[in-house]
Amino acid sequence: VIMLLLVLLTVITVAANARSTSVKQSSLSFFYVIPLGTNGGLDENNLSSYLLTSINNSIPNSAYISLDGGTIRHGIEIAIKQQSLPLNTDKEIFIREQIKAYLISHGHLDHITGFLINTPNDKSGKFIIGLNQTIKIIRDHYFNNQAWADFGSTGLKVK
Repeated sequence: VIMLLLVLLTVITVAANARSTSVKQSSLSFFYVIPLGTNGGLDENNLSSYLLTSINNSIPNSAYISLDGGTIRHGIEIAIKQQSLPLNTDKEIFIREQIKAYLISHGHLDHITGFLINTPNDKSGKFIIGLNQTIKIIRDHYFNNQAWADFGSTGLKVK
């Protein structure tokens, strides 16, 4: 878990220094990071969220992991305009079909708002990855049919 957080911190640090960055993994494979939002709290259209995919032989993977989920939809719109994603990308289809999982660092709203808001339209079933305490916060305080509807079923049980 600590190693996962260190990798996440490294990816976010690299991504914060550029709008789109390739981090060399090997001679033919790269991680490609697309910042969707890089701030916290003050601007709802720029909250912490990054897309991570791999590139092999200059071909981007069609599967992405969202590292945090503060700003999703607006960030994808900007990424399309800046050509970090293909111009013909449909943001609804992208959210539903190409984001395969969300890795959430912690349960603060500036890291999960976009993820939460997009759950009603995303019925494809996503993995939500995080520390037990983070998953517990999301489950108990947001997906509880009080603060927000419980749109998903629970996989592994949190103790």
